[in-house]
Amino acid sequence: MIGMEQHQHYSSAGSTGLNHHHHHHLMDVDPPLQQQHVMVAVSASNAGAWPFPAKDPMDGALTACYLNVDGADNKQLKEWCRTYGLGVSGRKSELVKRLQDFSNDTDKWKSYQPSKRRMHRNPHTDGQPKSTSVKKSTKRAQAAFPDREAQPSAHLPNILPGVPLRGVQEKKKALQLWAAETSARYPYVPKEERAKAAEIFLQKSRAAMGAVGTESTPDLLKETNLRLDELSALILDRRRLTSADTSPPLANSQPLFVGHTPIPCPIPPPAATQNTAVTGSLCLAMPTRTIDLNGRSLTFAEADVGPPPAHTFAADPPFTLEMQLRRLNAIWDFDPVHWRGLDTGLTIQGTPIPLAYLRDVFATRRGAKSQTGHVWKPNQWKGVKNTWLNWRDIIVYWRQGGEDAFWTTFSSTTGERLPYSKILDRITEHRNTKDVATAVKAKHEYSTDFDTVFWYKKTGQKIVMTQDRAIARKYRLLKNQPTQGDDDDDWV
Repeated sequence: MIGMEQHQHYSSAGSTGLNHHHHHHLMDVDPPLQQQHVMVAVSASNAGAWPFPAKDPMDGALTACYLNVDGADNKQLKEWCRTYGLGVSGRKSELVKRLQDFSNDTDKWKSYQPSKRRMHRNPHTDGQPKSTSVKKSTKRAQAAFPDREAQPSAHLPNILPGVPLRGVQEKKKALQLWAAETSARYPYVPKEERAKAAEIFLQKSRAAMGAVGTESTPDLLKETNLRLDELSALILDRRRLTSADTSPPLANSQPLFVGHTPIPCPIPPPAATQNTAVTGSLCLAMPTRTIDLNGRSLTFAEADVGPPPAHTFAADPPFTLEMQLRRLNAIWDFDPVHWRGLDTGLTIQGTPIPLAYLRDVFATRRGAKSQTGHVWKPNQWKGVKNTWLNWRDIIVYWRQGGEDAFWTTFSSTTGERLPYSKILDRITEHRNTKDVATAVKAKHEYSTDFDTVFWYKKTGQKIVMTQDRAIARKYRLLKNQPTQGDDDDDWV
């Protein structure tokens, strides 16, 4: 072995040390070969050499060998620890300490035994066969029915080839219908049209830049926003709103461009027709929901609601992140300062639904029970919840101080504007920092009564709150100071 020096040379190296003329039923054991132990005696005068037990390969007597532990590497130390049955985990210093303790304690040397292995030279003729494990139930069955023949296990008849499973055809038709409706609702925009829209945008941007010296900054900003709305409407407003041709425009509203009619705010209720009128008995059987849209109530049934809109507001060339966030702000709610009348992706009874109302449309408060036991739009809110919460958080920061203040907050130290995902990460950091400060304040204020106030039940047991988010939410509730987002977990 590397790191060891030979001190003694043993004679009769070819002798095995065992008499092979013994009974055939005894187990053959390999002799403790010299290379098997990979350790021999070295001079005790060597620096760093410690005594360790070894057995004479000739007569099997216990002797000592000296290992140069200080000069060995980590791999060698582990091999020695493994040889003496010591642990091999830990750092190098721990391995050295483990070997040193074993070397100093000669009483432990007696427990050292070289490993044995069976010699597979001849068959073992008179050994006792191992008993196989048989379940007690099997033994009882064999005793009760000794002449019973093995029977094949019962199973359902195999399905003949070519016979479709029950319901496969119906599911296939439903899937094809859903795919056709989705393709019609969200048609593909060819690359040529996207490139053409980008060219139009660049031309109008150059024209706007040429008028910088003649127009004031607010007017220029307003004009730029209007032209950005034109571009968004040209590409993203693919599906014509059903109420665009029938809804009267506002008194002072002008079309953004030819062919686009702004949606008034608030929107007048749709005219009642024979198709929309229902009897009182039908209303009782069909669950409905009523939401408030900028001071106007809209009542609708579950069948009136399509799937949640599939929006993305990350940078998607030719649309930059700034353009996408302006579009998000323009379709978030009916605020007359921000509402632009663009397609929101969801229309109920001819009324466009801004994104701010998606939770009111698809979600249900936790614990609310329907009189008929019907679940409203199952799993719809679950799929869009996190995305909607991200939109809401961005809008809060966007409208607190305007677009310039937003980008001041969400820019790197070099002044570069953060991408969409990094913006969400920074919003999460701000929220966590605020929750930690509130949680520390709550623990200080309710020091002795904290366990009796900040707790919740799980599987019938009372558990004290430990998460800063939960503690901060409970504290704001006690102080009657709830903030936006405290009730997010109450909606399913």
